[in-house]
Amino acid sequence: MSLSLLTRGRRRSAIAAVAVSAALVLAGCSSDDSDGSSDSSSGSSASDGETRTVTDTEDNEVEVSADPETIVPLHFAGV
Repeated sequence: MSLSLLTRGRRRSAIAAVAVSAALVLAGCSSDDSDGSSDSSSGSSASDGETRTVTDTEDNEVEVSADPETIVPLHFAGV
């Protein structure tokens, strides 16, 4: 095999890897709103005042909405 064939094969592999990576990133950024509602119109339970008390691993009690849309764990973030 010549050197140019090996280079072409590596280039094609690199292009394929970049294309697959880009597809995965774009798929991860998409949302799955089947009803078509936006984020600003949802969250009615927070406006109704329904809350839930949650105790974390350090025995801190925190009030959160009864139906949270997103939960962000900060345990490994060093916060």
